[in-house]
Amino acid sequence: MAWNYTASIDQPHGKAVGVGLPISTKHAIEISTYLRGKSLKRAKMILAKLLRKEDAIPFKQFKRDVGHKPGIATGRYPVKAGTYVLELINSAASNASAKGLSEADLYIAHICAQRGQRSFRGGRKGRVQNKNTHIEVILVEGAEKKTRSQKTVKTSAKADTKKETKSEHPVQHKEEKKETAKKETPKEEKTTKQEKPATEESP
Repeated sequence: MAWNYTASIDQPHGKAVGVGLPISTKHAIEISTYLRGKSLKRAKMILAKLLRKEDAIPFKQFKRDVGHKPGIATGRYPVKAGTYVLELINSAASNASAKGLSEADLYIAHICAQRGQRSFRGGRKGRVQNKNTHIEVILVEGAEKKTRSQKTVKTSAKADTKKETKSEHPVQHKEEKKETAKKETPKEEKTTKQEKPATEESP
C-alpha cells in the first residue's frame, strides 16, 4: 500500500505506518509527542513500563479532567495505544536493520498521529463512531535529540540558581550600604556663637 509520509528525510532511515488503527487519536498524539526525539532503546523501555503500568505518559495537550500521576503532573496509562505504537516502532526498527542500519544508534526522528476515517457501528442508543488513527514512524541513525521540555527545565534551573545567589544575605547588603553612607558623610563642624560687639555708651 502506497502511503505519502508527512516528513521527507534524505539520509538512510527505516519507517513504518499504521493505517486505521482502532485506538484513540488523542492518546496516540500524547504518546507521539513524548517519544519524539528519543532513542530507540529508551522509547522501548518507556513503552514497556507503560504496558506494565509502572510509568504514565504525561498529557500536555489533551489534559482536561485528567488526574495527576506520581512523578509527573497530568498523565494516563494508554495501554491499548501503547501496544500499537510499540509494534510500529519494532517494525520500523526491523526495516532499518534490513537496510544495514544499527539498532543501537537509531532514534525516532519523526512520529506523527493523525485522525483516521470514522466509521459507524451499532450501539445501545443508535449508531456510534469508531476510533481510527493513522501513525507514522521514521527512525534515523544519530544521537538522541533534546526536547523543548528538557531545555526549559535546564534554563529554569539556571534562573533559580541566579535568584538564590542574588537573594543570599539581603540584610547584610543593607547594613553594608548604611556603613558606607556613614563613612562618606563628613562630620558637621560645630558652629560657635559669635559674640556681639559692645555698644559705646552715649555721653
